[in-house]
Amino acid sequence: PQAKWHKQLSGSLQLRLKRRQRAARLYLKSRIAMRRKRLKVSYDLLMRAAAADVSWSLPRKLISNIASTWIKTKQHKEARGFLLQVVKVVPTHEEAWSLLGSLAYLNKQPRRALALFQRALSINPQLRLAQRNLALLALKQKQPVLAANALLRSKWRKDPNMIRLLYRVGLQLSASGSFVQLKQVADRLIASRVPLPRLAQMAGYARLRLGEPQ
Repeated sequence: PQAKWHKQLSGSLQLRLKRRQRAARLYLKSRIAMRRKRLKVSYDLLMRAAAADVSWSLPRKLISNIASTWIKTKQHKEARGFLLQVVKVVPTHEEAWSLLGSLAYLNKQPRRALALFQRALSINPQLRLAQRNLALLALKQKQPVLAANALLRSKWRKDPNMIRLLYRVGLQLSASGSFVQLKQVADRLIASRVPLPRLAQMAGYARLRLGEPQ
């Protein structure tokens, strides 16, 4: 049995190595094509590299950087076309889905933006930018439960920006009467040990409405 286990492990490692080697070859070809100003060819090879080994972050990060640059320079059409091709070739590219959400928001499509941020978080619940953008947009749309669910899944602890954002979510939850999520938010904020106004009252109010001891 031990020999069989070693054989299976060896086979798994060999498969991973082959994937990385294929991805590396495609990535190098992409860089060469980019230097020669053959951008369309370069982008196609880059996407194929990302698809060949989804565990390799280098081509994925470069894809995100290219799209982010287009968005920052307001080349939205180019960015959208590029990202749609990316998610077709690499459907697990969470940052591409998140950037499509940002484009949808910039083009005044809030419902589509929310759906795209949720798609990104379904792939990687810890994607910080998607968490933040979804929460901010959900607050604008008066959907604090959606915002709370996105933030409460995250593993952050002492990020002051996320803590302030979660506090804003708590205030809207209190106003909307969503007491289950309000208690969860209040407990998370108390655990952060960041002094916030009316936090104890927020937690006590949630427990009172849920019939729990103060």
